[in-house]
Amino acid sequence: MVADTTQTVPQALAQALSVAGMSQRQAAAAAGLSQATLSRIVTGSRTATVPELLALSQALSVPLTMLSGVSPLAERCQVAARREGDAAMDSMRGTLLHFHELDAYLDGQAVPRGH
Repeated sequence: MVADTTQTVPQALAQALSVAGMSQRQAAAAAGLSQATLSRIVTGSRTATVPELLALSQALSVPLTMLSGVSPLAERCQVAARREGDAAMDSMRGTLLHFHELDAYLDGQAVPRGH
């Protein structure tokens, strides 16, 4: 059975912030939003608009589909992994999908691969 990896927008945004190594304040400034607005979106107390998600995807250098919480790649990706300790398979799969989405995004932007 394949785990459901559909994330909510707040979950996807929190993960993208973490991976980008940006604070909410930094990401909000780069996206032209207030930190308070971004905080409400991340906590789920406010729904993000499409223009806000687009600005955040550009500020965080991630595809819009990643922030929307639904990944078309997730439907095609199967993962076989060994875990240690308390590592959660869903978390590992989510991280792997994030990097595959980023790779697809960079390919779409014609960013050359490093060697």
